[in-house]
Amino acid sequence: MEDFRNYTDSALLELLKSGNSRAFDEIYHRYWPVMHRLVSRMLGDGDLANDAVQDVFVSFWERRSTLSDNLSLKHYFYAAARNQVLMRIRSSQIASRYLETLRNVLQSGTPAADESLLNAELVARFEAELQHLPPKMREAFKLSRIAENSYKEIAEKMGISDNTVKHHISDALKILRKKLTTFIFLFL
Repeated sequence: MEDFRNYTDSALLELLKSGNSRAFDEIYHRYWPVMHRLVSRMLGDGDLANDAVQDVFVSFWERRSTLSDNLSLKHYFYAAARNQVLMRIRSSQIASRYLETLRNVLQSGTPAADESLLNAELVARFEAELQHLPPKMREAFKLSRIAENSYKEIAEKMGISDNTVKHHISDALKILRKKLTTFIFLFL
């Protein structure tokens, strides 16, 4: 089997464009660690960074036949990583605003009639999506975001580790963000 470690980026790119999956593997191993460190620093979350970097490489593979011959892989991956981070931050901010709006609606009195209908729909959508989460994830999410418990308090109540709580809440936010983003864009 041929060793691609000594190939230049441009040679690997040429092989990749012709469909060589081993060239892709070498590019992946060459750039994954650097990108992961960069995205982790930007997002402040290793799990979110894993997802973002994975999405960059999936997109790269899907676009392999249309990539420019003189493409700089270093610049391509930096720009793609930056775009993934910006997209995730924007999506996170939208979900956070939605959750804050929802919390305010639930805690405040009665809003105007048209706002009341919109808020009722938002609450119904949120509750419906919340019910589709796995039970432990849903419980951790509710204890964190609705009951405002710390990760440590949740871990003690549920008999799981702080890290597991963090993963449950992170995964719940990802799922809810994906499910509710379109609805939020339409109505907020």
